[in-house]
Amino acid sequence: MSVLKKLLVVFMLLLITVFSYGNTKNYEVKAGEVELEIKTEMFGMKNDIKSIIYFDNFGEIEASRMITNGDYLGIAENLDLTNLKIGNKNYLLNNLTKTYSYLGEEEYEEEEYDFEDYKKLAKEKILGKECDVLYLEDSEEEGIFQHKIWLWKGLILKSESLMEAEGFKMLTNIIATKINIGNINKSYFEIPKDYKEEQ
Repeated sequence: MSVLKKLLVVFMLLLITVFSYGNTKNYEVKAGEVELEIKTEMFGMKNDIKSIIYFDNFGEIEASRMITNGDYLGIAENLDLTNLKIGNKNYLLNNLTKTYSYLGEEEYEEEEYDFEDYKKLAKEKILGKECDVLYLEDSEEEGIFQHKIWLWKGLILKSESLMEAEGFKMLTNIIATKINIGNINKSYFEIPKDYKEEQ
């Protein structure tokens, strides 16, 4: 497996675990940009990550960029990756090596992230946006899962999660540091011409 594909595994696991961007497909705002600070703790290692989400057409088109400095989950190098989603087609861009891989097409279940099982708490503001606060706790013999999110018009502006099972524990905290709603430069949703496809 190539280095790019190994990094893809780390990147996609983080995105799937942390938030529902790209899967809800029901943003109530047409286009915008959200900057996030992400702190994770897993296997005794703490990591700080910067993420920028660009979206258009209510989330049908989306670019999720993740930047780390230094050691991330045992990978002793800087990462700058972008997961580009156009409809159900997905690409992974490595912005440091200027390479990309086509990840294929994905089909999402419409109700996968409908939050029906979450308990609704009192509203709170994040960056001046009044958010619905939702909480889920699921405890079984295999382990526990706790997730609290601050949701504004389909966008997650804050998230706190805990996953714990025998021999495994992962804590993830996310907070939006900046949000801009409005037209987004279309170049964010294109593969740069000087990027080469990795086989």
